[in-house]
Amino acid sequence: MSRSTLRSPDQSQEGSRQGRRPSSASIPSTVEYELTIREREVLELLAAGRSDGEIADALFISKKTAAVHVGNIKGKLGAESRVAIVTIAMRRGLVSTPA
Repeated sequence: MSRSTLRSPDQSQEGSRQGRRPSSASIPSTVEYELTIREREVLELLAAGRSDGEIADALFISKKTAAVHVGNIKGKLGAESRVAIVTIAMRRGLVSTPA
């Protein structure tokens, strides 16, 4: 086999452009957003309308830790607010739509 046929998954057409990430339109899951398990738990609670304090109580963490997780999610999704986090997450299928 030639060297060019042995590509790792991160060397796909989109990923091979000098380390650029794929466009956000092609990212379907939390794995590709690199959200941790805890961040996914926080995201679900955030989508349910929970405050940092309520998230903290539900996950047995401090309010500050909950706020840090929300900030990390905001950065990873490229969101500017809690509402934007939930909107992006719902559009990308990262959380289920509330009934």
